[in-house]
Amino acid sequence: MKIGIIGAGKIGGTLAARLVASGHDVALANSRGPSTLAQVAQDTGARAVGVSEVAIAADAVIVSIPLRALPELDPSHVAGVSVVIDTMNYAPVRRDPRIAELDEGEVESMRVQRLLGRDVVKAFNTINVPSLRDLGRAPGSRNRIALPVAGDSSNSVDVALSLVDAAGFDAVASGPLDQSWRQQPGTPAFCTNLPADDLQLALDQASLADIEAWRSHIATLPPV
Repeated sequence: MKIGIIGAGKIGGTLAARLVASGHDVALANSRGPSTLAQVAQDTGARAVGVSEVAIAADAVIVSIPLRALPELDPSHVAGVSVVIDTMNYAPVRRDPRIAELDEGEVESMRVQRLLGRDVVKAFNTINVPSLRDLGRAPGSRNRIALPVAGDSSNSVDVALSLVDAAGFDAVASGPLDQSWRQQPGTPAFCTNLPADDLQLALDQASLADIEAWRSHIATLPPV
């Protein structure tokens, strides 16, 4: 598939490398322009393009930018692609400013969907960079870990599930987008590198209190 990635940070760059390695054609963009991506493109095998070009002829676009930057992303840049995947997480104070709607209970990916004005799928948000880089395994491998995928469009979810598999991980369909809070930071599914059966149990055990406690903790740490 042709995949566009908006955001060339640690997750976006690492994901680009894994998808290129699995045979996908990956275009990578950031807010500063393709001239700043020469090294990342060389390291990952992705093509450096402008943000306005990243969705051209793409089968899916992955948005992997700090959540604070989302309002600056022109929705037209993803308007022409059928599948948009959100990898973003809210880290109040430490990385993001306080976002009142999220603090009042709005599900993170529902906010992303609202601001982009189109359906999105939540995936690749529950894994840290070292695990994404190092723990991918071929299908059927022993100790293959799993990642959840939440969304409302069956086609978009299927595409995201296939990309999770291509990146080296078992994929678990975790329900509709309004339930994607079950894979937000602080929940048992977040950065715990679980196999598929255990991941499903972790999703079932999630509580909103987990998220509130994590946000309270992260807000006390030094900014990044």
